Amino acid sequence: MPKMSHLALNRALLARQGLITPLTDEPVQVVERIGAIQAQAWTSVPVAFWSRMESLDLGKLWSLFDQAELLIGPMVRGTIHVVSAREYPQYAASVALAGLDDWWRSKHQLGPESRELLTEVRAFTAEPRSADQITAFIEEWVTENPGVVRDRELEAQRESKWRPFRATTSFLRAPLKGAFTATSPTAYRASPGVGEYTEAELVNPLIDRHLRAFGPAGAEDIAYWLGWKVPVIRTALMAREDLISIIDEAGRRLYDLPDAPRPDADIEVPVRFLPAFDSVLLACAPTRRERIMPERHRKSVYGAGNLRVRPTVLVDGKVAGTWTSTVRKQLSTLDVTLWEAVTKTELRQIEAEGRRLAEFSGPGAADYDVTVTTARP
Repeated sequence: MPKMSHLALNRALLARQGLITPLTDEPVQVVERIGAIQAQAWTSVPVAFWSRMESLDLGKLWSLFDQAELLIGPMVRGTIHVVSAREYPQYAASVALAGLDDWWRSKHQLGPESRELLTEVRAFTAEPRSADQITAFIEEWVTENPGVVRDRELEAQRESKWRPFRATTSFLRAPLKGAFTATSPTAYRASPGVGEYTEAELVNPLIDRHLRAFGPAGAEDIAYWLGWKVPVIRTALMAREDLISIIDEAGRRLYDLPDAPRPDADIEVPVRFLPAFDSVLLACAPTRRERIMPERHRKSVYGAGNLRVRPTVLVDGKVAGTWTSTVRKQLSTLDVTLWEAVTKTELRQIEAEGRRLAEFSGPGAADYDVTVTTARP
């Protein structure tokens, strides 16, 4: 089997993500190519597109959400992602097959009558509704249908204001009123529904989707990304005669699509800024991210079990620091904190790319400022 170094794997990952040569596709094609976009922080979504595209028209991006060509809701691992409408049914089905789409919190399994509640709420959210409106609707339904949801389950749901019910693939995020904008969409509307797929039907398309966006990858990486069990993914990979096998520096067997890009390891790569929760930092198993995340910086980027992933700057393809953006009145500022010494050429690249990001983040500002400091992580 051919071997690939961490550096070669890094270049393959960056090439697929549009982080070496920017992508010229439209946003719908971009999100399909790069394997969904993490969207726990709404402000991260436009930056994720911007960092990978040759040019980005924000007005057009928001219009794609308005037209439901791009959707935002619980997808990969049941966490908030942006995906295309074309790929949504498979992503939604993958959440259900992973056992991550159940809304009840007590040990009691809800009966078939409770499905009527879901049906009623989905009908109610044919137009966007706030969390409070949905909670009030559910409470009214529960009062009119006593005993369908048992006391223990009611107690668990009320403690969290029915958040688990809303956090399923039955609902997408949307603005309460008007069109999508830079303001986070906090309302909910009924989703197109979960696709009807079996595990056997879905496993290989999802493997291909991960490899196309993040490969080469091992069974643990793909399983982590999906929230599936490793044996299911490993069995499917071992049965695939169309994939190539690769050995990494640790002796681990990886798989890849034969025609996927695998550039030379010594290819030069530009400085790139990634937003908080960027997918490229979460696409591999937590202990297998060395191709892009130096181990010495891991704790400075990931916090509270991946509940916080800081925005980062890539230098020579690896995480080398973090950044924050501030827009006040007429000034858009980008503050970059590096954890590595950089060359003068790299510093100029950081400042130039940082200026581009400051301009993107504050399009109406009269002035832009980029500061770069070096500190211990």
